[in-house]
Formats: sequence, structure tokens, C-alpha cells
Amino acid sequence: HALPAPEVLGVATVGFPKRPGRGRFGGLVHETPSPRSRLLVVDDAPAHLKMLAHALEESGFEVETASGGVQALAAAARHPPDLILLDIDMPELDGFETCRRLKAQERFAATPVIFLSGLSDVAQRLIAFAAGGVDFVSKPFDIAEVRARIATHLELERLRRVAEHNSRELAASLSKLRELEHFRHDLVHMVAHDMRSPLMAVSGYLEFLDLEGESLAEHHRELVAHALAGSRTLVRL
Repeated sequence: HALPAPEVLGVATVGFPKRPGRGRFGGLVHETPSPRSRLLVVDDAPAHLKMLAHALEESGFEVETASGGVQALAAAARHPPDLILLDIDMPELDGFETCRRLKAQERFAATPVIFLSGLSDVAQRLIAFAAGGVDFVSKPFDIAEVRARIATHLELERLRRVAEHNSRELAASLSKLRELEHFRHDLVHMVAHDMRSPLMAVSGYLEFLDLEGESLAEHHRELVAHALAGSRTLVRL
């Protein structure tokens, strides 16, 4: 079946660059998504839904669609998406309430939700962010912009997961280091305790030799004095 004409949908027709482009300040903007990222696209307008899903599939995404909020909740539960594109103005269950119900579930708490709407006033945007959205795209939208925003939020979520993983690894390493330090302290204490008795005996003999030092040669007296000082230091550990 032929797709609806883009101008009917209010969607700009643009190419889909396969290589990273240059950002506003000359830095690389990686618009190409991660391989087969799963998207859930929700819109009650069949023409919009079909056009957007087709464009995103052409861009390399795995796309599942839903025509309303209730269907979106069921689809997300069935196949958890990496990111959700969610229309606001829908019957039965609007986009805001759909997002709230998703975010109330721990498994979707970190899933990025980008709202799509023909309404662009500030109040709508504030409600969208309060409901748990991470971005807001006004209709008619430019497909290239939608792709760029999707890629950005997928990358941000990937980095968040990496940071969370690294944080757990660091916490585990610190815990292990504390265990090793405690073990080292106990080992040193045990060794020092076990050595104290023989060291005290050695120190006693050296003190006796030191007291009787007049019968020793000068060189031997110096050796006894050094040994006695060392033994006393070890006993004090």
C-alpha cells in the first residue's frame, strides 16, 4: 500500500544521513541509532502513526505501534521499549496519564518518553515534563529532528546505565578494599601478638648482656646495644 503524502501529515521530507553530521559548534553529532533499538510509537491518528513508524524503521529502529494509551501500556508490558514516542491528545487515556502510569512502574522508570503534540504552549510542555517526559516535539515535526532527539536520549540513557553500573562496581570495590584492610589490620595485630612473647624473652637476654657489657669487647657491646634498641621497638608495636 502506498504511504500517505507527507504534506498531508504535516511532516517534512528529508533524507536520513547514514554518517554522523556536524553539530552547531563543529562537534560530531551521532544521529545513527544503536543497532535495533526498540521504539514504541503511540498516536491515535493512523496516517501519522504509519508515516512515523515507516520513517523510523527505514532509519534502522525496531518499531512497535499503538493507537492509544491503553494499547501502549499493553504493548510496553509485552515488549519493553528502549524509548517511547507518545502523542498527547488521545481519547480514553491521554499521553500525560499514559506516561504517569508507565513511570509508576519500576521497569519503565528510566525509559525515555518523548511527547508529540500539535500544541506547543509552555503549559503543555511543563505538564509533559512533570508527567515524566524527557523531551517534547511539536507537530508538524521534522523527521530528521525526531531522529536526532531519539538518538540523543538513547545515548543519554545508555550513559546513565553505564554510570550506574560503574557506580555499583566502585561500591563493590570499595567494600572489598575495606574487607582487605580489616583483614590486614587483624593479621598485623595477630602477628605482633604472637611475636611479643619471644621478643620480650630476646629483649630480656639482651638487657642482661647489656648489664654485663663490661666483660664484652667494645664492638660486641655496640652490637648488643643496637639489638636491644631494635627489640624494644618491636615489643612496642
